[in-house]
Amino acid sequence: MKNLFAMDLGSEAEGAGWDKFVIRRVDGELSERQDEISEGFDEHRKNATLPGWLSIAKTLCALFCVIVLSAVIRAGFTTAMRNAPGLVISGAVSGAVALVLWLIDRKKTKNVLGSKDFNADVEAAEKINEESFAALAVPADAKSIDVFGYAYENKNGKEKKMNIFCDYLTMQFRIFREGDLLCLGDVSGVIGVPVCDITGIYKINKRVSFMEWNKDERFDKGEYKQYKITCNNAGVLFIKPVYALRFLGGDDEYEIIFPAYELDAFTRATGVSVREEE
Repeated sequence: MKNLFAMDLGSEAEGAGWDKFVIRRVDGELSERQDEISEGFDEHRKNATLPGWLSIAKTLCALFCVIVLSAVIRAGFTTAMRNAPGLVISGAVSGAVALVLWLIDRKKTKNVLGSKDFNADVEAAEKINEESFAALAVPADAKSIDVFGYAYENKNGKEKKMNIFCDYLTMQFRIFREGDLLCLGDVSGVIGVPVCDITGIYKINKRVSFMEWNKDERFDKGEYKQYKITCNNAGVLFIKPVYALRFLGGDDEYEIIFPAYELDAFTRATGVSVREEE
């Protein structure tokens, strides 16, 4: 079973898992404009955050401060100052440094988000996205959905996942039906899976972790509250269950794994009922 959206970053054929199902791609001119906008946002991202070494320093200082503060609370301030004054002072200094770096980081982000250049690029990106979806014949009313993919490297014949913090990365597409094809489209192209090749939608009754929340509404509010999604301090999200749409592709069997809150979109687009995984 192959996850359609597993990406081999160690291979020149990146994205080969879904290449065979692509039915349309954006033309060269639109693709070049997309790349230019992407490069612009990379530059905005750099300007909006501290350099890597300072971000690490901020995190380490904050962590050290929390450790010292915990020890001081347990021992009591008077006792801590009597037994380890240097440690208490170092913890306080580390906390002050972390606070200053956090304020600088916040100010840099605020300045970039409020700049004319950034907002002009946002408008340009929205316009290019609309042009891309129109050029790819993605219906304007197609629902935006999340699917789960992951990046890996193939080392000595074994698959090694690149992200050690979670099971999956969230990828966003628009879902629609085009004749006998189930289609998933983004601004780069459209994937088409023959509905007749779908073997079922399976409920996978286990808890998985993922990163990136793409919805406008919070994961624990409104319509998403029913799915009991949780989030840890590192920003990793957790959900149970997930679902897998499985289908045949030549000699291989593939699956599209998606969170429970997208089940209705997939059943409506395919007409396929849900089965329990054995």
